[in-house]
Amino acid sequence: MQGKWIFRVLLVGVLLSGLVGCGRRFVLNEDEDIPEATITPKVRYTPGADAVGTVSQYARILDGTHMRVKGYGIVVGLGKNGSREVPAQLREYLVQQLLRQGIGIYSQGTGDISPSEVLNSLDTAVVTVTGAVPPQLPSGSSFDVIVTASDATGTKTLDGGILMATDLRLDVGVELDPSYGSDIKGVACGSITLNPFVDPTDPQFAMRHREGRIIGGGWLEKDRDVSLHMISSNYAVSDKIAKRINSRFSGLGVDQVANAKSADLISLTIPPVYHDKPERFMELVLHLPLNDSPGAWETHMHHILDELAAPDAPCESLALVIEAQGGQVLPMIKPYYTNEDERISFYTARIGMRLGDRSADSIIIDFAAEEGPFQILAIKSLGEHSKIGMADRTLRKLVDSENTRVRIEAYRALRDRGSTAVRQIHVGGMFYLDIVQASKGNDLIYATRVDECRIVLFGRDVEIKSPVFYMSSDSLVHINGLPDAEQVQLRRTVPLTGRRSDKFEGPYEVKWLVETMGSSPRSSISGNIDGLGLTYGQIVQTLYNLSEEKHVSA
Repeated sequence: MQGKWIFRVLLVGVLLSGLVGCGRRFVLNEDEDIPEATITPKVRYTPGADAVGTVSQYARILDGTHMRVKGYGIVVGLGKNGSREVPAQLREYLVQQLLRQGIGIYSQGTGDISPSEVLNSLDTAVVTVTGAVPPQLPSGSSFDVIVTASDATGTKTLDGGILMATDLRLDVGVELDPSYGSDIKGVACGSITLNPFVDPTDPQFAMRHREGRIIGGGWLEKDRDVSLHMISSNYAVSDKIAKRINSRFSGLGVDQVANAKSADLISLTIPPVYHDKPERFMELVLHLPLNDSPGAWETHMHHILDELAAPDAPCESLALVIEAQGGQVLPMIKPYYTNEDERISFYTARIGMRLGDRSADSIIIDFAAEEGPFQILAIKSLGEHSKIGMADRTLRKLVDSENTRVRIEAYRALRDRGSTAVRQIHVGGMFYLDIVQASKGNDLIYATRVDECRIVLFGRDVEIKSPVFYMSSDSLVHINGLPDAEQVQLRRTVPLTGRRSDKFEGPYEVKWLVETMGSSPRSSISGNIDGLGLTYGQIVQTLYNLSEEKHVSA
């Protein structure tokens, strides 16, 4: 019956439902002279021009580092490349985890699949999942996780695997104790991506096949607390900082952004408008000048503008001091938009654009259009401001640039702005296929490897050349297009049985190929199978190989 050739769709569907340096050893030669110890006097910290008089002179972000998390879970969909071995310390924990997810429960439609059967299958593997959660991340945000096959198992490869929902706790360095460390900080699941440029049949890369990444596969359960810690205990200064922050960021949907808890601690609440960019909010807070009295702040801003012209000036940080001051600086910086010094012109115009001065928009557009040291920064800035309608025309031209990095940044800016120049297709619920309008013959295929899974086609009709015969090194993917044939044929090898799937036929287009390879291997309303259910990494590897073998001119 059609559809049974794919690995156990029922199980995978249940699993995914409900989840939208090294130390160095020094050897001392006993015959050589030992230098006498010297005492280095403690150097007093002297803040630079970008810190004097700002919050950063008096406070630091508390716990401003990445939070390491870890968990233990199960990967399915490995065919015969998994392992029946389960570390004894983990078996009971994993059985309970499977039961919580509905495995072995008749009311969930999985009564004929027991947790023990899942663990004892070569189609599965026990893995360790690790991640690093950035600071200031709000709940519901995603982050990348690394999935590694347990050393206590004989798992061959994680290629094609899908991680079941796995709880993540603080990584405190204790191995094989899933409940040790903390309460649950996040959850991870999804399709595993291996390095697509490593030959899976090459023995020297065998260890690399046991580790993969799930791009954006972790979800934070709770907001990470955001606080400022005073460099020196002083409640008067702590209270002054809190009041200044509240004054600057009032009217943004939060009654009180900052609260001076003590002489050492100021708690912060990120306003809703900054939930998608918490880093920008914290940058502005740290660079916020404390003295906003009439006359004093103008003198400070003139000093910062003078510093922008200095050789090797920290322009990004200095510009944040000006931007943090808010809209009152616009009359002061506007004459600098056309300054002969490109640095001053760019940074002041970008500040103006961010603060809502529409007369600055054309300056940034000009920087984006011309090759130079500020082109990439200007393109990124245009992506942050979707209401600047005249920017689209420039960005559409840049996706045809000879500079590949410029093309990619222009695409990102257009996508972030919601431009019609980028068509987004959600494939199999696993990744996005973006089609970017570009000139004929200037085709490019771009794949992301962090934050989110996206395959981007620069060109409306990126073609597969005819004739074509391609078989991946592991015999997973088969593509065949005979001379004069109107359609190309596509099949895959089923991991669990080793048999070939049903045949798919379609146009000689990379778009059709990607959609068919990535779509879910489930029966549609018509009774046909929608796709081959390949993972993001397997599809990227196929596209790379097709390009290398000149079957695709991109």
